Amino acid sequence: MDLQTLDAIAPVAPEWDELATLVGASPFLRPGWFEAWWRSFGRGRLRIVTLRRGGRLAGVAALARHWGTTLAAANVHSPEFEFLAEDLTAERALAEHVFEQRPLHTSLCYLPEGTRTTDELYRAARDHRRRLLTVVMQSSPYLELDGDWDRFERGLSAKFVKDLRRRRRALEQAGRVSVEVADGTEGLDEAFRIEASGWKDRRGTAILSKPKTRRFYEDVAAWAAGRGYLRLAFLRLDGKPLAAQYALEDGGRWYFLKGGVDPEARRFAPGKLLVHAMLERAFGRGLTSFEFLGDAEPWKLDWQPETRELLLQHSFPRTPLGVGWNSAVSAWRIVGLPLARRTLEWARG
Repeated sequence: MDLQTLDAIAPVAPEWDELATLVGASPFLRPGWFEAWWRSFGRGRLRIVTLRRGGRLAGVAALARHWGTTLAAANVHSPEFEFLAEDLTAERALAEHVFEQRPLHTSLCYLPEGTRTTDELYRAARDHRRRLLTVVMQSSPYLELDGDWDRFERGLSAKFVKDLRRRRRALEQAGRVSVEVADGTEGLDEAFRIEASGWKDRRGTAILSKPKTRRFYEDVAAWAAGRGYLRLAFLRLDGKPLAAQYALEDGGRWYFLKGGVDPEARRFAPGKLLVHAMLERAFGRGLTSFEFLGDAEPWKLDWQPETRELLLQHSFPRTPLGVGWNSAVSAWRIVGLPLARRTLEWARG
C-alpha cells in the first residue's frame, strides 16, 4: 500500500468519485462536496491523504492542518464526516496515518458513532497511547422507509396526523395549494429567502447571514445539480412559497439539508405539511431512507425517527504540552458547553 498526502482535491477527484460510487458513499464524502466546503470554510493547509494499491485508489481522508492540529474537513454545515475506504484494511491504514504524523492535537468532528472510520480512529489513538476526549455533538434523526406509505402514516400518532389534516384543509380553504420538487438551481434564491425568514435570520444562522455560507450552499447546489442530486421542494399557496426544503437525493436516500417557512403562515404548519408531502413522495419513489440531518429537534421527533449519534473526537499525546492542550480543551468543552452530553474516554497505557 502506498500513502501520499496532496494539497489539492482536483488531481484525484475522478478516482475519488469512482471509489465513492463503488462503496455507496453519501454525497458528503465525495470530492465535489469537499471542494465547495474548502472554498468557503477551509483554514490552514488542506491535506488529502490517499491510499493506493497497485496504483489504484483504495482510500481517501479529507483533512486539514492548522498550527499543530489535524482537523477534519468538516464543520457545522457537514452532516457527517468519514474516511472513504474500500475495506477495513484501507480504513485502518488511513487511521494509523493520522497518528503516525504525531500531531499535537487532533479534532475530528461529526463522526457517526459505530462506523468503521470512528472505530478505527479510536483504536489507532489508543494504540498510539494518546488521550481521548469524545463529545456527542448531535443525535441526528432519520427514518428507514420500510413497508408502504399508508402503513407508515398509520404508525404515527393519531393526534399528530389529525392535526396535519386539519391544517391542510385550512390551507386549501385559503387558496390553491401545490407541492413542487425541482432538480435545478432556478429556485435557489427563493429557497434561500424562505430559509432565512423568521428566527434563523434573527439569530444569524441562516444561509444568507454570511457571504461564505451563501457561497457554500450555492457551490453545493451547482455541483449537486450537475450530478442530478439537487432537490428544491416548495409548498405553495396560490404560487407563493410557504415552506421550502433544500435537499439532496442520492442512493435511495433523501438528505434534508436546509429548510424554512414563511413566518406569516405558521398557523398552517407549512414545514410539517411539506415534510409530510416529501415523505409520501419518498415512499412512492421507493427511497430507502429520509435523513432529517441536524439535531433531534422536537418537530422532527413527531415523525418517530431513529437517531444516530455524531461525535467529536479530540486526541492529545501523553506529553506535558499534550496534557496542557488536553486540559484547555477539556475545560472549554465542560465549562463553555454546559448543555452538551459528554463522554470522556481515556486511553489506557
